[in-house]
Amino acid sequence: MNSLFITGATVFTAAGPIHTRADVVVEDGRIAAVGPDLAAPEGARVIEADGLFMTPGLIDVHTHLALPNVPERGEPHPDTPFHAVHAASLCLSSGVTTVRDVGGNNHADLALARAIRGGLVAGPRMICCGQAIVPTGGHIHYFCQEADGPDAVRAAARRQMKAGATWIKLMISGGIANVEEHPDEMHFSREEIAAAVEAAGARGHKVAVHAYPGRAIRIACEVGVATIEHAVDLDGETIASIKRAGAAIVPTHAVYEYMARNGSGHYAQLVDLASRVYAMKSGPLRDAIAAGVTVGVGTDCGRHYPHDGIGGEIALLAEAGMGLEGALTAATAGNAAILGLADELGTIAPGRRADLALFAGDPLADASAYGAPVHVIRGGTAFDPAALRNTPPLN
Repeated sequence: MNSLFITGATVFTAAGPIHTRADVVVEDGRIAAVGPDLAAPEGARVIEADGLFMTPGLIDVHTHLALPNVPERGEPHPDTPFHAVHAASLCLSSGVTTVRDVGGNNHADLALARAIRGGLVAGPRMICCGQAIVPTGGHIHYFCQEADGPDAVRAAARRQMKAGATWIKLMISGGIANVEEHPDEMHFSREEIAAAVEAAGARGHKVAVHAYPGRAIRIACEVGVATIEHAVDLDGETIASIKRAGAAIVPTHAVYEYMARNGSGHYAQLVDLASRVYAMKSGPLRDAIAAGVTVGVGTDCGRHYPHDGIGGEIALLAEAGMGLEGALTAATAGNAAILGLADELGTIAPGRRADLALFAGDPLADASAYGAPVHVIRGGTAFDPAALRNTPPLN
């Protein structure tokens, strides 16, 4: 039996009171016990965690680990897998032990997930959408599968599931990836969205939608979509629709702020558009949080946001009304629930998978603590974040 004994940490379980100077026993990849003054199993590896703050492994429900800055063409890019391995390493180094990847280049995300499961490379556990589905010419169509009409969308969803996707991602509106886009345009019809929901549901899977305008969000909620990505236009009617449907929003708020603040890497028009979208969605996001809408934590890391930047998203959600504890809970137990994995992930409790992050600072007092975890543990295996970050990037 492989055992790990972590002793002396302050433990945020995301499922009950915070433990001070507690111990955690891990056996065969799962948490066996949590509490003060526990005994280390014979032969266990011991991690002295005095002065460290432990959380469940963070979960990022909107990533693009296999969608780097490569030429905008539909064919496979040979260097994408190498970028993806580096992205996975950076993501894990930030304390993120599980991701939902919502779109990769030619199923490189699915290949990366298999490599991580097989122990070939280091990275977070991956739940994948495969290629996102778009109408002809839709948002980042060059990396997606194009489909027009309900039958074609249904078939496209089935093709993604055949390849190994366990969520389906639809681009139902415009976005800001390209200067010629119109974010307020709705791209898929009600019937097309419903066809994807039906196809996914038949196999026990769910649908996520990229959606900016309120009309698109409301229709998606009415036909049974599980998560609304970006969710820019959140007026009162739209917020009520989301709550009635029991759907979650994944605001990816930090990516817009990051693009606006780091404009040198983007076209001036995209910087301006990102700035306007960020300003446009900030107030409505506060309203949605105040109304009790379920909020998932996702970074949209990839082409426009760093893979180790989940702390930035948590900080902005805290400022938007969730508070630091609420945002951390959303990034752990809340995201696990969104993924249907609350019995496995997101909390520190006996029987759960041993996904843990240990920080030198207290993230409930200062979001900057997320910047440099001291230890990251996924499935009972301990990783050195510094070593993960030092994996040389491609130039």
